[in-house]
Amino acid sequence: MIERVDGSCQQYIYNQAGLVKAVHDFDGTVTRYHHNGRGQLQERLSPDNKRLRYHYDGFGRLVALYNEKDEAYRFSYDINHQLISSTDLTGQRKCYDYDRLGRVIRQYHYPHNLPFESEYHQESHLNPIIYDYQYDSIGRLTRRRSPDYVTEYHYQPNQTTLTRSELYDWATAQLAGQTVSADKQQTLSFTTDELGLLIAEQNHEGLHQYSYDALGNVINHTLPDGNQLGYLYYGSGHLSQLNFKTPTAIYDIAEYERDRLHREISRRQGKLTQRITFDALGRMTNKRTAFNDLGSHALPLIDKRFDYDKVGNLIQQVNGYGNYPAQTLDSRARYSQRYEYDAAQQVVMQREYTDQQHFVYDPAGNLFNEQGDVCRANQLRQYNGYHYDYDGFGRLIKRQRPAENITQWFSYNHEHQLIEARVESLQHRSITRYQYDALGRRINKTTEHYDKYSQRYTTTGTDFSWQGMRLSGEANEQQQIRYLYNGQDYEPIARAISDRHPKTSDVHYQIEYFHTLANSLPTELTNEEGEIIWLGEYTLFGQLKHQRNRDRWYSSDKTEQNLRFAGQYYDQETGLHYNTLRYYDPNCGRFTQQDPIGLAGGINLYQYAPNTLSWIDPWGLKCSPEQLADNRINGKNAEKYIAEKLGKKSNIQVLDTQVYVKTPGLGRGRYIDILVQDLNTGKITAIEVKYNGATRSALQKAKDKAIKRGKIGENNVIFGKNAPYDIYGKTLANKGTKGINTKVIEVSPEELAEWLK
Repeated sequence: MIERVDGSCQQYIYNQAGLVKAVHDFDGTVTRYHHNGRGQLQERLSPDNKRLRYHYDGFGRLVALYNEKDEAYRFSYDINHQLISSTDLTGQRKCYDYDRLGRVIRQYHYPHNLPFESEYHQESHLNPIIYDYQYDSIGRLTRRRSPDYVTEYHYQPNQTTLTRSELYDWATAQLAGQTVSADKQQTLSFTTDELGLLIAEQNHEGLHQYSYDALGNVINHTLPDGNQLGYLYYGSGHLSQLNFKTPTAIYDIAEYERDRLHREISRRQGKLTQRITFDALGRMTNKRTAFNDLGSHALPLIDKRFDYDKVGNLIQQVNGYGNYPAQTLDSRARYSQRYEYDAAQQVVMQREYTDQQHFVYDPAGNLFNEQGDVCRANQLRQYNGYHYDYDGFGRLIKRQRPAENITQWFSYNHEHQLIEARVESLQHRSITRYQYDALGRRINKTTEHYDKYSQRYTTTGTDFSWQGMRLSGEANEQQQIRYLYNGQDYEPIARAISDRHPKTSDVHYQIEYFHTLANSLPTELTNEEGEIIWLGEYTLFGQLKHQRNRDRWYSSDKTEQNLRFAGQYYDQETGLHYNTLRYYDPNCGRFTQQDPIGLAGGINLYQYAPNTLSWIDPWGLKCSPEQLADNRINGKNAEKYIAEKLGKKSNIQVLDTQVYVKTPGLGRGRYIDILVQDLNTGKITAIEVKYNGATRSALQKAKDKAIKRGKIGENNVIFGKNAPYDIYGKTLANKGTKGINTKVIEVSPEELAEWLK
């Protein structure tokens, strides 16, 4: 049982086999689980009696997964128990071929036969997409081929390089016994140091370079244009300052103050300071932004307040502008939104002023449209005045708003990436084309626009730059914008704007600061003087309703600020949000394509999250609670707490913390949280600390096994060169790890808070 400081409890009930059979949540609701004789989950019954059912064959293999509407995903296997076929709710089928080592070497993706009425039922859509894979001798992927591209992966001891070529260019070069010329391929490279830390990324924008402190924190990031981001930390390794450095100036972006849990409680940006407060359960309750020289008790310029229910759902948020001239804000100097939820954490009612909006969902979490039509296979057909059509691969291909005579058509490549959007209205016609790099990151969009009244054509383009999987900037013909984030998270804190083609080498940057809600959605921009220069109001699903600059309010067809939910970018030409690896429709709060990682991202392949207020999905793959940001912050504290507890045991010697182990072929290796040795037996154990119910990925578990074996294929798993000495005075540096077990220890927020008092 977990008991919180407010007296609420979460209780786990187990059966005789030690399996969870019921969870009583903090609000009193109960989720029940039923298992078969093998201990496999057969049924999950939610508090509102929605059932997920799992069916297995005689070998214990999952052969059917039934969603809450009794629609089934189906799976079949070969005699080696390898998955050879999976069929989704629409009838799409994926088939797999394997080599003798059990590696997938070919995947066939068959579209469904379009059982619903559609004007796009063409014979070409019935052809499967075939992907081929090749590996090296230790199982690393070396080549992936699709009908569009060939991507090759090259591995060196401290560098991984990806090259992507169009299939025609690659095949032509192969026939000629040559390689594809550099001007006909994209190249990405990632270089690490001996500890596995990324020190360089070469992409289409140029070279990103990184340097680190002794704790592995980034202290300097050199951008392709020569500018730098500087990070300062205090003793425990938490960020205290962020600077943006150019050849002629240093811009102080943010200075942080933190509490004993190392949570941010104050952030100074320009002439403003934002102060954050939390409740006893660690939930953010207030963001107050005021001028620096007015003190902590001054009337705030921006005042955001948040209230929660017992399970942590946001039930009210208030936005106020107490120290801003009322006449420039019209009647919007303060607005409040209240929310009610169902048992699945879905918002069923939103109240703003005297207006109420109700939301109704089917058992699988799909919104009901006005006519109450059944949402088959989780494909929404109508909602909020829009009509939707899908192709055989479950991708949105037509979006229509009859009331405004607007129709949009969407085209995709064989990677299921949106490559063209056509928009037709009474007055306008446009075609937008999109380009992506080898990691699926969008790097350019170009729009050709035709005004039927003036009979004028215009063309606009935007280039996008990336740092890892975060949008680093955008640039058009006139200006370029560099986005700066809060540490390594997806919350934007500032943007630096400059001319795209400056007339002198002394480039001036205009710094503007973001102010966000609890889910990182930007609602205001302020300048260096502390003036609000942009305000935005949104619907529940993140669609911009109104925005204003310093002079007036205007409708959402004119945009000055394009960032939305974490990892999202607003596309004015379609109204969709680009969400890194998919597109998101803010009209209905769901994705336009199925999840690229399939069921690993959730049962409903179109769902964004149970709700948009407490969950985020920066990559468009798998949503997670925003609370996980706090989990990352407190994870280090939890490691210190466990290390201290273990150090007090008479038979245990703590050798070191954050001990690096090289795991060739399994990512960047591992930093073992705590390495301990038994003084009686000499046995060494790796301790991994889980904070607040954090989950461990399949890759982490694979590293556990590799460390115990001491090998991955033909490669040895060894400690790094800075490894500690054991109790016998012998160094572990470059020694094998065979026989070292990994033990996982869990720490709750309440336990950690008590220790930090």
